Amino acid sequence: MKKIFSILVLLFFILSCFGQQEEKEVVFTNPYKHPRYVGGEQAMYKFIEENLVYPPSVLSENIKGRITVRFLIRTTGVVDSVRIIKGINSECDQAALDVVKKMPEWEPGGIYIDGKAKLMDIWFTLPIKFDPANRTIKNGNIYRMPDHMPSFPEGEMALYRFIRENLKYPVCNCDPVEGRVTVRFIVTDKGDITDITILKGLENRFDKETIRLIQSMPKWIPAQHDGKDVNAYYTLPVVFRLY
Repeated sequence: MKKIFSILVLLFFILSCFGQQEEKEVVFTNPYKHPRYVGGEQAMYKFIEENLVYPPSVLSENIKGRITVRFLIRTTGVVDSVRIIKGINSECDQAALDVVKKMPEWEPGGIYIDGKAKLMDIWFTLPIKFDPANRTIKNGNIYRMPDHMPSFPEGEMALYRFIRENLKYPVCNCDPVEGRVTVRFIVTDKGDITDITILKGLENRFDKETIRLIQSMPKWIPAQHDGKDVNAYYTLPVVFRLY
């Protein structure tokens, strides 16, 4: 009877905690099983690295910082109620929210009662670091002068047609500006575009539009060196004109 009473008191305590404001941490006096990303911590950070989309402002302004995200791991393993505890700016915060929401189901956590795990909804706090300088290519060297440079699908004329059809002149209540933005990026051995860097810019609004344009491009044909697809830099001038 005493054991049953203790269990009932414990369950009442847990339910009371979860009935309070969702923001509050629930601390159990008995041991509990932490929620776990399937594959472990390294797999989780690999997922973040591969799926975190750097906003244009981070790349053009070299913004660095750490965002703290908090979310609930449901008893089903579903990631829910994702929110920012400490942010950088609205664009970075949204990118952090997006990558967490894309996560697959976790191994849920819970408490132990008489040696048996009882699954519970449990909060998890995660830091996500933004640093453009630390973005690296994992599949080998980055070539500057490969045997064959990366290319836009269907060739150079198709590339400039894409730019002409998709580039948007940034409008503002100021004097009109024309000029050229020089941008460099990496085309990976898979044809993906990453590490977009403004080498020579105009005003910030033009630099941001250039980065947006490059991010919207389809996959490229990767560079080749010694008969293999390789990572390579590509430099591109983007011209802004008023017609």
